[in-house]
Amino acid sequence: MTTNTIDAATLKSDLKKLKFALIALTIILVGYSALLFTSAEWVIKLDIHYGAKWYIAAFNFFIKGIFVWYNWKKLPIDKKTRTNNTYMLILLGVIGMWLWMPNRREREMMVAELER
Repeated sequence: MTTNTIDAATLKSDLKKLKFALIALTIILVGYSALLFTSAEWVIKLDIHYGAKWYIAAFNFFIKGIFVWYNWKKLPIDKKTRTNNTYMLILLGVIGMWLWMPNRREREMMVAELER
C-alpha cells in the first residue's frame, strides 16, 4: 500500500462531500434527461438562451476530475486499483462514480489501513 498524508476523519469527511456532489450531479442529470423526454420546448429554450447543456457538461467534468484526483492522490489503495478505478470513472461517467464510491466495508478497511 502507499503512504498518504490523509487521516481517517478526513477520509470520512471527504467521502461524504464527494457523495453530496455526486448526488447533486445525479439530480441535475436526471432532471435534465426527464425534461428532455417530456418537454422539448423547455430544453430548446434552456439550451439556446442559457446554454444549459454547457454548464451541465462543465459541472460533470469538474466533478469527474475531482473524483479522479481524489482517487490518485488521497485514497490508500495500490496503483493497479487506482488505474482500474480511473478507467471506470472516465468511461462510465455518473454510473462509474456511483460504482467507485466505497461502501461501508471498504471505507472501514481504508480507515483501518490509515490508522495503522
